[in-house]
Amino acid sequence: FGANLVAHLEGKRDVTEFRKAQRRAYRPTLSQLLPPGIRDHRADLVEQVTKAYLESRYSQREIAQHLGVHYMTISRLVRQGEKNSHETLMLDVMII
Repeated sequence: FGANLVAHLEGKRDVTEFRKAQRRAYRPTLSQLLPPGIRDHRADLVEQVTKAYLESRYSQREIAQHLGVHYMTISRLVRQGEKNSHETLMLDVMII
């Protein structure tokens, strides 16, 4: 068995492509990123929705379903989060 497995894996050491399910296996759940009550804190909501979308690769539809809002609402929140991040980055550059 071991010899067959080694022979099978021989040409596959440099595999760089992974299925979507494998890439997303260890991302935090939406419940972890967007806990109950986060909708009451706008700044935190914008930041966490943007993080869920950009870093954890959840779709806007998935985030919207979790929060019970329309996906266009999520699009607006992400746009605001990106703008906030850009403004913070520009401010940091100006300070340096």
